Amino acid sequence: SSYISSQLNPPLIIVFALFCGVAIPKPQIPKFWRAWLYQLDPFTRLIGGMLVTELHDRPVVCKTSELNTFSAPDGQTCGDYMAPYFAAGAPGYIVDNATSACQYCAYKVGDQFYSAFDLSYDNRWRDLGIFLCFIVSNIIILFLGARYLNFNKR
Repeated sequence: SSYISSQLNPPLIIVFALFCGVAIPKPQIPKFWRAWLYQLDPFTRLIGGMLVTELHDRPVVCKTSELNTFSAPDGQTCGDYMAPYFAAGAPGYIVDNATSACQYCAYKVGDQFYSAFDLSYDNRWRDLGIFLCFIVSNIIILFLGARYLNFNKR
């Protein structure tokens, strides 16, 4: 009935939204749920695909309020102080390398942002295919249920 479906749909949508890897990043999802629900969640594929497509190779320009400000040690510029950090593959950039009052932006390109969510640009078409399979399977189940489940015989 439409009443039962309207009562069951919101909790299901909330669970899908919580465990898709954005509200709770994948590494922080409890292991039991991460092992199966994260992978089966259609929102994981939808949100992941949209996120990587939009942010891939997009340069990040931090606003002043988004910058982390700190002081470099005496006798060093920001660039000298942060060079080993960036050489180790760390994300982000320094706004002005020559000063001692350093302003650091956590991301240089959008790829650095979504890598924390364990998403990859290379998987976008795979994720779209999985999401489309989810849609098609739901339509097939709907038509089979409408065809073979007849509750008027009671």
